[in-house]
Amino acid sequence: KKFDFAIFTKVSIHNDHLYAFEKTGYLIKCDLNLENIQIFELPNAVEKISFMGNGKFYYGDKILDLL
Repeated sequence: KKFDFAIFTKVSIHNDHLYAFEKTGYLIKCDLNLENIQIFELPNAVEKISFMGNGKFYYGDKILDLL
């Protein structure tokens, strides 16, 4: 699937899923075949320092478990 105009700033693989955080506040989850796409809006994460690791997405003082 092509995401026109998306600028991915963070990417991680966890439990056979690819997670990509997009610069405007969207977390995209899909399987490793780039199918079964789910999109989550995280507007509060845009201006925060953030990173992904150990099955979690850290932004500001929040921790989101990647399932």
